[in-house]
Amino acid sequence: MYPHRFRSFLAICLIGVASLTITACGGGSSSSQEGTTGKKVSATVPKTGCGSLQLPAVKDVDGVVKTLPASTQASYEGLSLPVTKSNWENFKPKGPPPYKVAVVWGPATPGFNNIVGAAVVKRLKASPLVESVTYQTMGPEVNVPTALANVKNAIAKEVDIIVLEPMLSVPFIDAADKAGKAGIPVVAVQAAIDTPNVVNVGPNLVQSGAKANAQLFRVIGEKGNVLRVQGIPGVPANADALTAEKLALKNCPNIKVTGEAFGAFATATAKSEVLKYLGTHPAKIDGVTQSGTMANGIMAAFEQNGRPMPVVNDIGPTSGSLAYWANNRGKYFGSGDAMGSQALGTGAANVALRILEGQGPRLTFITQSLPTLTEENLDDWATDKSATFTSVSQPEGPPNTFLNDDYLNPMFVNGAPPKSK
Repeated sequence: MYPHRFRSFLAICLIGVASLTITACGGGSSSSQEGTTGKKVSATVPKTGCGSLQLPAVKDVDGVVKTLPASTQASYEGLSLPVTKSNWENFKPKGPPPYKVAVVWGPATPGFNNIVGAAVVKRLKASPLVESVTYQTMGPEVNVPTALANVKNAIAKEVDIIVLEPMLSVPFIDAADKAGKAGIPVVAVQAAIDTPNVVNVGPNLVQSGAKANAQLFRVIGEKGNVLRVQGIPGVPANADALTAEKLALKNCPNIKVTGEAFGAFATATAKSEVLKYLGTHPAKIDGVTQSGTMANGIMAAFEQNGRPMPVVNDIGPTSGSLAYWANNRGKYFGSGDAMGSQALGTGAANVALRILEGQGPRLTFITQSLPTLTEENLDDWATDKSATFTSVSQPEGPPNTFLNDDYLNPMFVNGAPPKSK
């Protein structure tokens, strides 16, 4: 079914996003721009030429995506994972509520990852269906054996549902199947696990990343030199970012990727590695593509090095990078995509609650397109103009827009807003 290489949203990216041992003084109030970076472009995506995209169709194995509203089907374009019918379509919990929920989370890192996990727990505890919520993380960094032990422990305790941030796919397939045999559904957040016993929840990273890169290439004038900053090679989110970049480059022959750095999805590492690159590569850099959450470090490196700021693709932005864009309006034109961390956590918890209510998930992957950041919607996300490149706060964006009830309802046999206390 799913390829062994799963896709996570920015969860794996966020392992080190809060590494704050950086010394940049740049941020929201910075005005170090030399001249103008980029240009304002129309929010309308062109049908041909640089900035246009041809996204591959979703692998709709059982035809379930075709039954969704047309606008929802569009969110699945470019998804690299096959979508099938869910094994939990006819699921009913054992016995009446309230129920026990286990949240088996990824690394306990400040910033996006912790915020998503906290939002999951908060929403679950607000439901009259829930008796108790246990929350266990991998520890301070990615530790798959610890997470697998936490899943095994949850199965042994006979919880009613598991909300899991697996970080890696293959090691969790067997564990999820064992949970399925025990009658325990698994909701995987920000990742996809290769088994129909899991309902996967997360955005379409390939689609959103491709759109953001296409926007970036238009902003820099459809030509120029681009630096690629990868996260961790081989990590699924990094692979999705490379796929997205390739799709956008296809129609932009005058954009050249002339260099590469590796930021480990961490602010401090990205800054350090980009500084090393800049120290040995004096040629002009017009734009920067990245795998996610590293804009603060990348931009701080250019500022510290005294180089003109390129257009940095703000994938999974932080408040600091957006504040720089907002505070340099007219001199800096950006690009990127965004999703609220609390919105993701709340939406994933609502999926779990709907399953506990017996609503019946119809498919194995619940995804939604992310908005491309433009001049037109920047103020919806750059709400903290005082943020700096050392800030770890996350922009939440417009409320009730990601995985809201109207969007989720058609994905369930008996879709309806889950109950709250």
